[in-house]
Amino acid sequence: MKKGTKILFWVLSACSVLGIIASVLGWRKKASAISIIGGADGPTSIFIAGKINYTPVYLLTALLILAAAATALVIRKQHRNKTDRPQK
Repeated sequence: MKKGTKILFWVLSACSVLGIIASVLGWRKKASAISIIGGADGPTSIFIAGKINYTPVYLLTALLILAAAATALVIRKQHRNKTDRPQK
């Protein structure tokens, strides 16, 4: 594997890990208010106050798709280079 592809692989891997950590930490801090109304004598209703922000999920998904595509291209290029070389 060439030095450039190794560096690209590690950069994409680090971005993926940082994205996962950032999204997990972000979701922990955004707790919504939840209240339960009801009891043993009647139906229970759950009211959720707040809006869920899906932006980190979309960004993480896009980042993972880009990382997978880049990895696939690197592997494909390496495979082609191995098959194109004349055998001794």
